[in-house]
Amino acid sequence: MKLEPYEDFYYSYQTRGRGLTSVADLTRAFEHQSARYDELFGPFLPKCGTAIDVACGYGNMLFFLESRGFAATGFDLDQKQVDLARSIGLDARHGDLSTELEAARGVDLISAMDVIEHLDKNDAVKLLREIYTALSPTGLLLLRCPCADGFTGAHDVFNDMTHRWGATSVVIRQMLQAIGFQRIELVDLAVPRFPRTLRSKVRARQIAMTRGLTRFWLRLLGLQPPTIWSNSVIALAWKGH
Repeated sequence: MKLEPYEDFYYSYQTRGRGLTSVADLTRAFEHQSARYDELFGPFLPKCGTAIDVACGYGNMLFFLESRGFAATGFDLDQKQVDLARSIGLDARHGDLSTELEAARGVDLISAMDVIEHLDKNDAVKLLREIYTALSPTGLLLLRCPCADGFTGAHDVFNDMTHRWGATSVVIRQMLQAIGFQRIELVDLAVPRFPRTLRSKVRARQIAMTRGLTRFWLRLLGLQPPTIWSNSVIALAWKGH
């Protein structure tokens, strides 16, 4: 796999437009994101082990995995993103997704955050199969991608010119089951499943009450409420029980 010219053009803009280029700015942003990941799915993760972050970008997921005690390595096709991740001491490498995974076996956790929507469907299935093979018998895949379930589900499909497709939560679950994953948990990004702060607990309660009322009115109208309400979803998929 390699970057198309339009992808290289767009990613170069994203690197500049994000405004996160200094060690202090990157660290501050990554610490904030790590706290959010902990509230969304942290207790589902193993306590430690080996991890690979597929298409690691500028390193936000790598930072989180290292902070959780994993021996984590990431790789990405965009050298500029890799350089940013390496600037704060992360083990990020320039490399092709398939080539790197071919050499990996027995990995405890592999993350592929915002990856498959950038590939055509054949390559997306190929990548997921390679991840499945590289995982240990009880290994865990963390997958994030746009989800078309909710009222604004098209937003994350079309908010990046390099995205090629999106799917509902049903399709995402079926795809992972077809690959062979035994247990799948879907995480709505708008609701902290494991809130730790008072603010998060209040927010989770408010969202639950609002969605409950909305579900009631949708059913009265003969409409099926969304399974995932947020624009994107995180799927946790275990290779074995």
